Amino acid sequence: MACATVEQVEIYKGPGGTIAGRGVTGGAINLITKKPNEAYNFLDVSTMFGTDKTVRTTVDLNQVISSGLAVRGNVLFHDQHVAGRDDDVQDQRWGGLLAATIKPTDAFKFTIDYYRLRTDGVPDFGVPPRRPACPATPGTATLGPAATS
Repeated sequence: MACATVEQVEIYKGPGGTIAGRGVTGGAINLITKKPNEAYNFLDVSTMFGTDKTVRTTVDLNQVISSGLAVRGNVLFHDQHVAGRDDDVQDQRWGGLLAATIKPTDAFKFTIDYYRLRTDGVPDFGVPPRRPACPATPGTATLGPAATS
């Protein structure tokens, strides 16, 4: 996804049943989303332009409301096409994260977040195979040049 809302990636190698539950014999990946910063406000806007009509914009906003209350929001817009495929192959993503941290005392901190990502697009299956024309009679096929007698 869009890594616009990911702050940290944790990779657990090998059996991780005590960390991630039963059935994680090969390891686990834990994605940690961005959390509100309680120290300062900031706004980060980033836009990327690429070939074939590619546009990606992210907004990261953090606001300290009061002592003990901070909110953070992330928004993502991504639109991409593939060269030579006109509008047949495309990828559009819309998403966002809204998080709030409440800290009534130094010993207690509560963080809640909501994450949403929508992906609309037509996948690129590569170059379509070249298929020979179907035989006129069902059940018959010609492999190679036709035999002459």
